[in-house]
This record gives sequence, C-alpha cells and structure tokens, in this order.
Amino acid sequence: MSIMNCLQSNFREDRLIENLNRFGKTVKPFTVELNGIGQFPQTVFVDVFNKNQLVEII
Repeated sequence: MSIMNCLQSNFREDRLIENLNRFGKTVKPFTVELNGIGQFPQTVFVDVFNKNQLVEII
C-alpha cells in the first residue's frame, strides 16, 4: 500500500465536520460493520459490510 498525502485545508475539514454533525441529527443511530478500506487516485473509502441501513437513509 502506498502512502498518500491526505491533507485538506482547515476550512474544508471544518465544513465536512459541520455537515456530518447536521446529517447525524436527522437519522436514528444504527450499527454498521466495516469491511476494510481501499483507495482510488485522490480518494480513500471505507467498505461497509451491511449496506442496507445506509441505503435506507439515502
């Protein structure tokens, strides 16, 4: 696995945290199982094992 530079400006990080907090207040808590991580150029993702609960909130 190669090492990537994953730095973003503080503005973008703060904005992401704000949006996730706002979104988190609109859904009931639920449990997900993570199934590893992967990457594409300039993208890191977390694979979710049980995606059904995520699909329901989209």
